Amino acid sequence: MINIGKKCLAALLAASMVFGVTGCGKQKKAKKPYVQSTAEVKNGTAKAEGKGKQQSEVPLIIGCGRLDKNFNPFLAQAASDEQVMNLTQTKLFDTDRAGRLVEKGIDGELREYNDENYTYYGIADIKKARRTKANYTVYRITIRDDLLFSDGQPITIDDVIFSLYAFCDNDYDGNVQLKSSNIRGLLNYQANNARAESYTDKQVKKYIRKKPAALQKWMQKHSSDESGYESALERQARYLMAKQAKKKTRVNSIEGIKRLNDYELRIYTTGYDSRFEEKLQIPICPLHYYGDTTKYSYNANKFGFKRGDLSAIRANKSSPVGAGAYRFVKYDSGIAYFMANELYYQGCPKITYVQLKDLTKLFKDEDLTGAKLAEEMKGQTVDVASLALTQSDLEAIGEINGNGKMSGNEINTCQSANASYAYWGLNPYRVCINNEPFSEQSAALRHAIAMVVSACRGVQMETEGAKLTSVNAQAAKDSWLSPEQPNEDKLCYAETPDGKEQIYKTDDAVDQKREEAQQTALKWLEKAGYTVEDGKVTAAPAGAKTLFSMELAGGTDTVGYQLATAVASDLQGIGITIQIHTTTVDKLNKKVANLRRGNVFAKKSSIALWYAEEEMSSNPDLAERFAFLENAELMKAINKSDQTINKEKQKKWTQKAFDEIYAMIVEVPVHQKSTTMLYSSSRIRSKSMTKNTTMFYSWMREIQNIDMKAEN
Repeated sequence: MINIGKKCLAALLAASMVFGVTGCGKQKKAKKPYVQSTAEVKNGTAKAEGKGKQQSEVPLIIGCGRLDKNFNPFLAQAASDEQVMNLTQTKLFDTDRAGRLVEKGIDGELREYNDENYTYYGIADIKKARRTKANYTVYRITIRDDLLFSDGQPITIDDVIFSLYAFCDNDYDGNVQLKSSNIRGLLNYQANNARAESYTDKQVKKYIRKKPAALQKWMQKHSSDESGYESALERQARYLMAKQAKKKTRVNSIEGIKRLNDYELRIYTTGYDSRFEEKLQIPICPLHYYGDTTKYSYNANKFGFKRGDLSAIRANKSSPVGAGAYRFVKYDSGIAYFMANELYYQGCPKITYVQLKDLTKLFKDEDLTGAKLAEEMKGQTVDVASLALTQSDLEAIGEINGNGKMSGNEINTCQSANASYAYWGLNPYRVCINNEPFSEQSAALRHAIAMVVSACRGVQMETEGAKLTSVNAQAAKDSWLSPEQPNEDKLCYAETPDGKEQIYKTDDAVDQKREEAQQTALKWLEKAGYTVEDGKVTAAPAGAKTLFSMELAGGTDTVGYQLATAVASDLQGIGITIQIHTTTVDKLNKKVANLRRGNVFAKKSSIALWYAEEEMSSNPDLAERFAFLENAELMKAINKSDQTINKEKQKKWTQKAFDEIYAMIVEVPVHQKSTTMLYSSSRIRSKSMTKNTTMFYSWMREIQNIDMKAEN
């Protein structure tokens, strides 16, 4: 069965290559898109029927998970509801395939990915300038002057300002992270007191030490937060101090948001945050539809809704309006219906009608599998959907195609990693020799363990290969900042102690990798001072152990446990014992979060080894994850990376940080979870499908170009 699975996976990856690239790379930008509508637009109203020139009348049926029917952009949180947003809304900014923000969307940017050139257009441009001495950054944002919402109303900068204020409001609690950003005056506005941002660090720390009841309540709620706890704690302390202050200076607007004209604004931030750009990827929501135009006047500090109360904005849950490629029509019996938006700035979509089908309604109490989905595609009840596939799913798809492959006359597939990143952690203050966590001997000990972990990753890939993507760096594989981009053949922790060679190659058999890793791990243990006789450790040096505990969340049927047992078995074979302990996700996250709050916490932490998963972005917060190591060179690289406005310099310093992390051997990258997109090759023109999809660039990003085959 394993051999068949490997062949299927190889075929899947081959299919991903076939349908994930274009022909020869273009050196010129693609033609700038414009609205090409047959609809009549007068006085902000449109009689568009979605029937542009030469459109397909064959509907595209997209399969999705459960639809919660929260189709309002200020409410949508479920992944399937977000798909409704992707169809009906347009973001202020978006990214390229490597997760880097498109800064010149109006005239387009040509960027390379996987040796292919792609043109990226958007609705806006952004220019930024940092003023180091004055400690602020200014972003000048310009939107196109020919944009329309799907109902025909023009888009202006006031729609952007309305959206910014709504997403920054205290009452907003959705997925957009803008309200926690460093926009100048934002915290003052939220606390309605100009003092919130002026408290000194000393005053804030004193308040935190006192732990007043309101702050304790917040700390208990967020104690297991995986990231951003310390900065969030300080922000909450400032907010509470300002709210509780006897003397207050009222704040009527956000100081850092400045309207310039109908199509431009400036945003000022305190200092510089390289991750602020990610927070600007917000949908531009129509003020006239979600807000109240009688309550909007920029000069009068009125922003389209009652401050602190988004109930009126949230009132319309199920009929979204935006500037996306499609117009929402209705929801009925588990299906959301859409019609092409002729006013879409990238041109009217080639497919007139789209249906978003809730597959949980279709399968009811049954588990959705790739095999069942493939049967639905064969029966032409679903055209495209994404999910994690098993080996049996791969075989079923191959049978339906009639060629044993993942691509054929019925179904095509494309695999890409998603944001879920798994790693094996090593606490240097617990996995060390003689209480010297960063000595050469301690590093050698951790390298021995890391080497066995790295080799055993193949066990997961053999059985769960269609669900996983192997990674060799502490970053999302597709990210423009990942060191894997130029070094995909370098396998993590597979070097000999002299550092001259890798002990195996990517394509070597898993059993061969594990055997090589065991033998070379012994050499690393000898370097660490362990006594090795007849292929096994017989004694540990002073201040060292041969037994370590490791923790992971979940039961014995998880991929993490599968890896842990393989690692424990191989290390036991050379004289090192690993005791595996299972726990809950919340408990493990809390331990890891506490460990990352500084080396004092790490030294006190009982956790030595652990397996965990966390969400990855295109620009990971390395300081949040690794500052507890208190390594001067590492923190210099991280700070330089976080504080430089130049992208090439940022990449250079990030690479330096990754090198330092790698040398300390505190985290072994294991995998990213993968999602496979299946689509009906019997109904969809394969050449029209989005090429080279990634976790940052889904197939829906170019849905306007996808075309259906004519019905027989």
